[in-house]
Amino acid sequence: MGYKLLQRLAEDVAEFAFVEFAPKQEGRNMTMVLGPTKKKTEAVAEAKAARKAKADAAAKTTDGA
Repeated sequence: MGYKLLQRLAEDVAEFAFVEFAPKQEGRNMTMVLGPTKKKTEAVAEAKAARKAKADAAAKTTDGA
């Protein structure tokens, strides 16, 4: 059951991460390692662009009022 849950998690976050190490059971614990698909610089640039777009949209609504 835990293996299926981790597999589903990997599918759900496939856009943001990839599986570095497949699910592995160690006693009662099961672990899986995920790694980011984007480089940090790309993610920072994307976040910066999103913040700027949000600020521009907020400025337009205040100017229009």
